[in-house]
Amino acid sequence: MKNKILYISSIILGVYFLIRLIDQSQMISAFPLDFTNDWSSYIAQLHFLKECGFHNFCPYWYNGFESFLITAPGWMFFVLPIYLLTNNILLSSFISLIVLYILGFVFIYLLGRNEQISKAKTLFFFLFFFGNAIAIGNFVRLGRIVSLFGFICFLALALIIFYYRDKKLDKKFLLFIPTYSILLISHQQESVLGSFLILSLFLVNKERIKIIIFSLISVLLSSSG
Repeated sequence: MKNKILYISSIILGVYFLIRLIDQSQMISAFPLDFTNDWSSYIAQLHFLKECGFHNFCPYWYNGFESFLITAPGWMFFVLPIYLLTNNILLSSFISLIVLYILGFVFIYLLGRNEQISKAKTLFFFLFFFGNAIAIGNFVRLGRIVSLFGFICFLALALIIFYYRDKKLDKKFLLFIPTYSILLISHQQESVLGSFLILSLFLVNKERIKIIIFSLISVLLSSSG
């Protein structure tokens, strides 16, 4: 009975999730100009990154400004190669949304396998996490794509933390450095959550000096811009 409820819930969430993504694909041909979204702001900043560069004077807004002084640039750096390939800013933004959800599924699947959770429960967790009305309202409808990018980075960091919580730190732990660095430039809220997650690893893993060193390197890399 419990498995049936799980399967039915997964199907309902999955269908709703798919419908909302298909509906959102309209942004490929129509710029999101309505008043209740963040898409337009982030798409504009992606344009600024391409045309003006990083921390350069940008004349496209009012009397001009220096780009990315206070804005976390993680998502913009992530989607910029797609934008350069497609030369279509709306298509690139939508593709980035799909790619982030695919990465989110991969990280959750690997977390589930690491924690020996069944595939059905792992799929349900993914759909429950990303396919609920609040998440879709924030990430898809409102276009809080920067926050979604932060959550995906957080999941990648969580995968590393959970894997090494009771293991010796080896060469593969070097992945911690770029993962945490990218998280720090993604979005403030997820960066704070990720830092608390690292604190939990510090408390349970005996190789605390390495964790501190790797964390400091990550912070230095993220602040080098």
